[in-house]
Amino acid sequence: MYLIVFILVLSHPCNLPINWASSSSVPAVEYGELKLFQAAAAYEVESEVLLADDVANRTDIGYRITASLIVEPAWSAPDSHHEFLLKFHLQSPKLFLRGNRANAEFLPHKSIWDSHADSTFYAYWRNGIINNTFLDPNEAPDILNFKKSLISLFQFQALDGEHIESDISGQCDVLYETISMTSFRKIKRKCSVEETPEEREADVAAQEEEEVERGAQYWLSAALDALHDVRAHEARRLGPRGAALRLRAALHLRRAAPPAPTAPSAPSAPSAPALAAALQRLPPALAPLSLAPHFTDDPTADDTVGPLASLTPADLNVTRDVAFL
Repeated sequence: MYLIVFILVLSHPCNLPINWASSSSVPAVEYGELKLFQAAAAYEVESEVLLADDVANRTDIGYRITASLIVEPAWSAPDSHHEFLLKFHLQSPKLFLRGNRANAEFLPHKSIWDSHADSTFYAYWRNGIINNTFLDPNEAPDILNFKKSLISLFQFQALDGEHIESDISGQCDVLYETISMTSFRKIKRKCSVEETPEEREADVAAQEEEEVERGAQYWLSAALDALHDVRAHEARRLGPRGAALRLRAALHLRRAAPPAPTAPSAPSAPSAPALAAALQRLPPALAPLSLAPHFTDDPTADDTVGPLASLTPADLNVTRDVAFL
């Protein structure tokens, strides 16, 4: 089963206009002013994907995943605020499902996430770019992609303008626009993912009638020392109007109360003579992986959703191609 997980906050939509011409008059924050990842930061995460079609007039169906996340520096380059090995600690992910009944609510559901109540993974961050991730390659694709989507939120540029970046969405043209000294937006377009010839052939037919919109808005803390709030969204329509499949997704990362210190006397980022020494201390089950989405040809490899009413195999194969924001 091919399925990809997203994060959506319906009460706080992130309706970012796709405007490829930068119009901000506020100077962007310089990296010298940012002092990110000086200490651990805790976040609440909520993930949701909604699926509907233009033919049937019914309630959107979908699923939600909630979790807690702690991000802290495992290593930092000496005398630098620009280079870190970040440790991600994911806690208590829970799955909720919503069927197509009128006024249906999201209800808790047993899933593969119940066996991943506490896990850690890492990413190498330099000047705003995630150069590598360190994940367990034996984990289910849904788990890997969810973690990559969280890591991707921490990839951002401090300067306005156009860039080419690679993340869970693939390789994208990216535009940054500063809103204020503590807020900016990120707009992605023309995202592409490496595929096999068979996948490319199938995608050409599927994307003949496709509309995609991707964007995110970031809020920094007042002290410019942490991400305070991130809201990303993706909207996609597949097929001709009147007979299309509509997918809506978003990602919300909200800062929570600081985590309790485990070693108050220890430095926030353990010192090491070089990044290589810090990498040698990582758990042996972790391996370097790119941020690109992970797919498998095994239809029984994972089953995040389970018996979600009205989701057909064809629908699930479509969600396989929706990027992780």
